[in-house]
Formats: sequence, structure tokens, C-alpha cells
Amino acid sequence: MGNILDFESAHKEAKRTEAVERVMGQMLATEDKAGAVIQGYRELVAKDAFAAILKLPEYIQKARNVNPAPHLEAMCGGPNQDWVGPILSSIGDVYSYFEVPERTQILRLCMNYLDGLRYDYSQNHVELIDDPWLVSDIMVTRPLYWPGFQQYTNMLERHRTWKEIKGKMSEVRSAFWMAMAVSWKDVPSEGVRRNFHRTFPTLMDRTADGIAAITAEHAASEAKKEGSDWEHNIQERLFKYDPKLVPKILKKIKERKWIKLDERY
Repeated sequence: MGNILDFESAHKEAKRTEAVERVMGQMLATEDKAGAVIQGYRELVAKDAFAAILKLPEYIQKARNVNPAPHLEAMCGGPNQDWVGPILSSIGDVYSYFEVPERTQILRLCMNYLDGLRYDYSQNHVELIDDPWLVSDIMVTRPLYWPGFQQYTNMLERHRTWKEIKGKMSEVRSAFWMAMAVSWKDVPSEGVRRNFHRTFPTLMDRTADGIAAITAEHAASEAKKEGSDWEHNIQERLFKYDPKLVPKILKKIKERKWIKLDERY
């Protein structure tokens, strides 16, 4: 009897191994296809950014079509953010270089896609976008968007030296959300904050623009809802940021570089 059990066990194990290998092969092939779509869009953005704007919905759909079983998307709750998020982030790479009409068009295309998703899936996508201007324009257009960046504040609280943080950069999936965590009051060490600003000056400047947009628009929404003072609301919201950054954010609020789509877009 022992030999029979061993025989059955061995063959069940073999079948399971074959099945796992087959599934893994399918997954790898799917990831390769998704990677090709993402890379193709990145190359288009680099070659002809305006054409990339027009083709954004097409490439989003290409990424969604990579799934060999489309019904799984509905069963899972929405599209795979790891495939579509990088496409949104790629157009974000040139977002701040366009004038308002082009940026408005990009924002509309992004919102047309994100608003069609379940709330948490929208957040999952926004968490993968690098550009501060695009993320903040999404968030002021839809104030409910506030993707978590707890992983970055946790990282900064655990790792207090610049050497440690540099070693963790490969884990950062959004430049903006990492920069937001660096901007948070009392989260990073002073040495980490100083070195981050020195290493990523453009990112930190645009993050200040993003903070300005989010602060001003959320303060305005609160003032309208509660009848409170807009400037007072701003000061209360800025209390959670690095005090050295606050004068710059106030200056950015006056410059008002952001875009907020109205309900009719």
C-alpha cells in the first residue's frame, strides 16, 4: 500500500509542477507583452509627445487587452494598474512642459479612464504616476483621490541616513509620493531631507507646485462647505509640511499653475 501512495503522490506532485510551470510561463509571456506596450508608449512620448497625447486612450486599451482572459479584469475589480499606471506616468513625464490647452486635454483623457474605474483601482493607478503636476491636477479635479503614501513615510522613519535611503530608491514606485513624504513635517531626518532636495531639485520644485494646488483647492472646498476662511484653512493645512518649505508653497499658490476640470468636462 505504501508504494501505491508514493506513486499517486509523486504523480500528483508532477502534475502540479507542470501546471505551475505552465501558468508561470503564461504570466511571464503576459508581462512581456505588457512591457512591450509600455515601452512602445514611452518611445512615442520621446519621439512625438503631441502624437502621444492623441494615442493615450489607444495605448491604455492595448495594455488592457494584454490579458489573455479579459473577463478576469471584471472578476478582479478592474484593470491591472501595473500595466496601465506606467502609461499614465509616461505622458506625465512631458505634462508640465505643455501649455494649458494640451495639459487640459491630457488631464481629460486621464480622468475619462480613471473615473470609469472602481475608486480603489483609481487610487492604485494614481499611486504609480511620477509627475507632481499630473497627480495634483487629478487630485484637485477629484478631491476624493488621496492615494496612500504610508510606505514612503514608513521608509523615511525606519531609515534615517541618506546612505540607507539611497539603497531603497529601487522600491519607490512614484517620485511624487516619495517627495511628498520627504516634505512632511518631522518624517525624514534633516540630513535625508537636505540631500533629497539637493539630488532632486526639479522634482521638489514641482512637488511644491503640487502641494500648492492640493492645499489651495481643498482649503477652498472646505471654506465653501463650512463658511470658513480660505486663508486660515490654508495655514492649517500647511502646518503638516516642512516649515522651511511653507514660504515656497505660499508663493506657488499665488502663481496658480494647476488645472482643475469642472464637472462638465
